[in-house]
Amino acid sequence: MLHRIANEDAQISGINEVWFDEAIKSFKSKGFKFITLEDFKQHIETNKPFSKKSLLITIDDGYADQVDKLVPICLQNGVKPVVFLISDLIEHQELPWDQRIRYVIENTTKEYILFDFLNQKLHYYFDSLEGKTWARRDLTARCELLSKEELKKAITSFSNAAQVEIPKSNSQGFQAASIDRISALSHRGVNFCNHTSSHLILASNDEKTCCESINKAKNFLKKNKLETSCFAYPIGKPHSIFASNEIVEMLDISIAFTSIEGIVSSDTERLLVPRIPFPINKKQLNKICSPLSKYRYDEDNWLIKIYELYSLKILVNTYGGKAAALVWLKHQSQLLLGKFRQYRKIDKQQVKRVVFFCKGNINRSAIAATIFNKHSPIECYSFGLKTQQGFPPSVESQRWTKSRGISITHHKTNKVEEYKPRDGDLLVSFEPDHLIQMKQKIDDDNSIQHTLLGLWSRKPWAYIHDPVARPEKYIDKCFTIIEAASRELARTLNVVIK
Repeated sequence: MLHRIANEDAQISGINEVWFDEAIKSFKSKGFKFITLEDFKQHIETNKPFSKKSLLITIDDGYADQVDKLVPICLQNGVKPVVFLISDLIEHQELPWDQRIRYVIENTTKEYILFDFLNQKLHYYFDSLEGKTWARRDLTARCELLSKEELKKAITSFSNAAQVEIPKSNSQGFQAASIDRISALSHRGVNFCNHTSSHLILASNDEKTCCESINKAKNFLKKNKLETSCFAYPIGKPHSIFASNEIVEMLDISIAFTSIEGIVSSDTERLLVPRIPFPINKKQLNKICSPLSKYRYDEDNWLIKIYELYSLKILVNTYGGKAAALVWLKHQSQLLLGKFRQYRKIDKQQVKRVVFFCKGNINRSAIAATIFNKHSPIECYSFGLKTQQGFPPSVESQRWTKSRGISITHHKTNKVEEYKPRDGDLLVSFEPDHLIQMKQKIDDDNSIQHTLLGLWSRKPWAYIHDPVARPEKYIDKCFTIIEAASRELARTLNVVIK
């Protein structure tokens, strides 16, 4: 899977043209065979095993640099790639939403903006390359979760705050490929396929909107005598697909490609075909060519499990990091010795409000409060010890809750300064140190009780580490513990109400 050619002037990361040519030659010299889309379809549709070392090159989007430069390099080496087109980009010169975000960031003269994001607040710094990169990644990830109409409002608010007018796709670095060029290359064996009309995220939109976008692109391809039976999901990760393969199947798509990393076999699910990124250097290429490469994407393989143990990656995935594992071990030992026993012995009759708090109020306390609210009539509140007022929850928490059929988008952060203690409050923390900090802050008021949420889990955890910047496995572990413990706390308190 490829995207763009590297372009420093437009701040576009991607592949180097010279390296791309060298890499194809290198793959060939190592015995790899480049197959066509027709070959690929035949193997998938008939469950015929692929020849060893088979490669299919796919390119997503349909920008001029991809079609005018990457495709010719493929053809010069006897390779016929597949290019997935965003039809509105080609037909109407309309920049897809994610590139609109990039364009605004690269063209604003503002060093900082604070703007409304669907009744919440967001802010970004543009005074450094790191700030711009973070802004693009964070806002893009947040917008992936929005419906078509919400997305339009969010990007309009963002561009207005940045004081940038978004043009058609004719500026440097953002030019669309021409349909004449596409047609000419299709006659040379290059396949051009469906990538929706606007790069629409299927998992964030209703069935009707998804069908309209896919069919609009399909009609464009059909009108220009291009391939219509294959499709690539925009973004293509699990959170952007989420059961939308059922919609794709309704529309007579025979094969759909994801961006989930993995190697294809003849029995691969035809509407969830994995892909791996094209290597951008020799080290990455050698990894793909290694005899061990087929095991890299199989998490159940014993070689992967041994590697995770050897590299201590298991500590990151289970506890949030190596240092976090030591903190967990310290508090868990104290738990076993009975130090936190008092925090399970709350006076349930006195609880009038449950207050969750963590550091930022964008992950742990936000999810706990949302789940508790769903399962208990008791008033609930949350805040962060170090946060700002009125900001949305993290992208990770929104993705995770969405996968569980829970909506957290309404949540807005609260600063600790906004918290007004009340008689009957039960303060719920995730870290023993935070619990002690709040007890000292409110002078250990006897009318306010304290507990650790992890104590209410089926397997009690005294310390639940902050999931910010942690890998997906730990985020899932962390939020799963929080969900179960929040449900149990709600169940326990509800018994008293009844």
